[in-house]
Amino acid sequence: MTSSSRAPAPSASPLARATRNDASRASSPGFWAVSTSAAALALLGVSGYLGGKLAYRYGVRVAAESVQAEGYRGGRTTT
Repeated sequence: MTSSSRAPAPSASPLARATRNDASRASSPGFWAVSTSAAALALLGVSGYLGGKLAYRYGVRVAAESVQAEGYRGGRTTT
C-alpha cells in the first residue's frame, strides 16, 4: 500500500480542538472567578475583624449556660 492511497488525516478533531481551547482557558482564571474570590476574602476579613472586636473589646464568649445566666443576673441591678 502506498502513501498516496490513504485518505488525508484531519488536522484536528472537534474533541481535540475543544480540549485545546479548554486547556488554554484553564490557565488563566476569568474575571468573575477572581472577583468572587476577592469578595469572599474581603468578607472573611471583615467577619474576622468583627469577631475579634466582639471577643476582645466587648468580652463576648462561649460559656456554659450556668455561667452565662450568672453573669446576666450579676450584671443587672434593680433599684
